Amino acid sequence: MILCRPLKTLPVSMTGTQCELQCGLCHGHYLESMKPWNNGYPVLNGCSSVLLSGGFRRDGSLVLPNPERIAAIAESGVKINIHLGFYRPFEQDILLKLCPHISTVSFNFMPDSGALSVIAPHFSPDSYLDSYAHYLDLGLNIAPHVLLGLAEPANELLIAEKLKPFSPKKVVLLVLIPGKGQKPRPAGDVIDSVRAFRKTLPAAQLIMGCMRPGGAWRDEFDSLLEETGVNMVVNPHPLTVSTMTVTSETDQCCAL
Repeated sequence: MILCRPLKTLPVSMTGTQCELQCGLCHGHYLESMKPWNNGYPVLNGCSSVLLSGGFRRDGSLVLPNPERIAAIAESGVKINIHLGFYRPFEQDILLKLCPHISTVSFNFMPDSGALSVIAPHFSPDSYLDSYAHYLDLGLNIAPHVLLGLAEPANELLIAEKLKPFSPKKVVLLVLIPGKGQKPRPAGDVIDSVRAFRKTLPAAQLIMGCMRPGGAWRDEFDSLLEETGVNMVVNPHPLTVSTMTVTSETDQCCAL
């Protein structure tokens, strides 16, 4: 098991705390903890990589950064992970200029109509499949991110099946953090979904990402992760670390 504590990756929002989309998953909340883009000159504070994200437009796309500035950051030795939204054909020229300088693309992959009806009812499952295919055609290194705990368990298996034809090198799994007064899905049920992803995508590096509930839920969940065949875990519960067989550690974002 690889232990990931991404202390050397700086999360940056290119839109500050602003998000036009305001989907039912985040409402812009996660942008508040990110550092500002600062006109393309983020203060790295000793970090050796950056996660470029931000609020999405209403159509689910991300405002793309200036390619020249991205080139300068990458040429300084800083690795770049960009959290892209939906593909837009009119931005292809910008994407082609960005491609040589992007180490990894984090792309939310949620082609499930039931889950979308909760967080973004105006999007279709095909939007995710089409965008993923376009980004691969551009030669980008994609790390699809799949949120567990929102779709029905049977549909989460279907999401794994939809990923299979793409033969992803790595897949990052996340777990829904419920709102105030709500309870997360039982840890054992989510573990079953993790096992299903491992079985369906045996060749992929399977990563348990940073987003999942904390406290006692995380302790129980993380204690069951190793036997699922997950290859990497981000910020495991402190009580669980001592029981894991840690083969190596990284201080970079798990997608990198």
